[in-house]
Amino acid sequence: MRVDDLTGHPDPGPHPRDDDAPLVVIHTSGTTGVPKLVAHTTRTLVHHLARFETLPVPRIGLRRDDSLFNASSYAHGRTICWTAVAPVRAPRHITLDSTGRPETADLLLRAHPPTVVEALPARYVRLRPLTRRLDNPFRDVRTYISTYDAVHPRSSAPTSGPARGAARCGCRAGARARPAR
Repeated sequence: MRVDDLTGHPDPGPHPRDDDAPLVVIHTSGTTGVPKLVAHTTRTLVHHLARFETLPVPRIGLRRDDSLFNASSYAHGRTICWTAVAPVRAPRHITLDSTGRPETADLLLRAHPPTVVEALPARYVRLRPLTRRLDNPFRDVRTYISTYDAVHPRSSAPTSGPARGAARCGCRAGARARPAR
C-alpha cells in the first residue's frame, strides 16, 4: 500500500472497540528480569488507571494553579495515562522534557518553575545537580511523583532534608504515623 492509494477516499470514522480488546502494547521496566511486552485494554488503562487521575485527590491531584513538569518515558503505560489526563485537569502550565539532559531541563524549569514534578527515577538522579544552585528550580514543588517501580529513596526527589522528604510523600514535617484503631 502506498500513500497515493489512501488519498481521495472518505475518512473511515471511528470504530468502537470492545473494552477488553487490546488498546496499546507497552513494555515493563524489566526490574524483575527481562522487560516484557504487555497489552493493555481500554478497561485496564482507561477505565482503571487513567480514571484515578481524573479525581481531585488532595495533595497529589493537579490543580489549575499548578505548573507541571514531566520527564518520563513515552513508552510506559503510566505516561499514556498521564498524556490522556493531564491536559484535561488543566494545570496553569505543562512542561515536557524528553531529553533527559540537565542543561535542557534547566532552561525549561527556569522558564516555568514547577509545583508538581513527575519523572523516571533516573531522571531525578540526573536533575539533582540543579538543586545545588541558589536559584533551585524546584523551590516551589509541592509534590514529586514517580509511579515507576525500583525507586531508590536517594533518587525519589531532587530535594534534601527531613521537612522536604516528608512533604514529598504527602506528610507534614515531623508527623508520625499512628496505628489505625
